[in-house]
Amino acid sequence: MIIIKNEKNYSVFETKTKWKISIVKTELSIDYNISKKDIPTFEALKEYILSEDIF
Repeated sequence: MIIIKNEKNYSVFETKTKWKISIVKTELSIDYNISKKDIPTFEALKEYILSEDIF
């Protein structure tokens, strides 16, 4: 799954207990892990990423 924000592509991988969000910039990869207890659905995760300045 992909979420696009400000011309950045965030790859989203779902596991049983968390969301793993990755972005690759040149040779650097940044990964975020977010618990599904905090954000249980992909739609909620997308809204969170689009609304937060950290992304």
